[in-house]
Amino acid sequence: MALFAYAVGRVRALEARLIGAERFRQLEESAGWEGLLPELAGLGYPVPASDRNLSEWLRELRAGLWKLSDHLLEGTDYPYFYRLPIDFNNLVLLARSRAGLMDSGFEAEPGGSLETKSLESVWSGQGWFRLPAELAAGLKEGQRRLENDGPDGFEYELAGAVTRLMLRASGSSELLARLAVFFIDG
Repeated sequence: MALFAYAVGRVRALEARLIGAERFRQLEESAGWEGLLPELAGLGYPVPASDRNLSEWLRELRAGLWKLSDHLLEGTDYPYFYRLPIDFNNLVLLARSRAGLMDSGFEAEPGGSLETKSLESVWSGQGWFRLPAELAAGLKEGQRRLENDGPDGFEYELAGAVTRLMLRASGSSELLARLAVFFIDG
């Protein structure tokens, strides 16, 4: 009975955090982090007092949300659906870093299904041979199109290369392959 009462209390506490239309409007209109943090604190989140701890707090909050979704959807492929945008963006970021189109400080966004360590090992290697074949080919073609067609041509080739890599990696899951196509075409 005590466990049931605790569970009910937790559900009610979570219900109190639900964002209604007015709260959503306030979040949307808040100016930068200075305006957003008081709104998050009003929802019951333990917001850090200093900006220095903010990024760590956001990482912990996101990690907790991933653990919760993994627990609720255990035994299914559905968590991959939520990770596809992160995987896609991490691979694009990695490819841009390798092509010298941005600062070399590659840092994968946490929460993806691709392991950050494997991405970092690819990033730390020297030369095209360390990149998966799809990314290397996409970058080479993208750089050619960058000269001829401008940034849009590069982005198109890069997105196609990342899509092919994700589809090959999802070979063990028909659902994941369909979701990857849906996400990227969508």
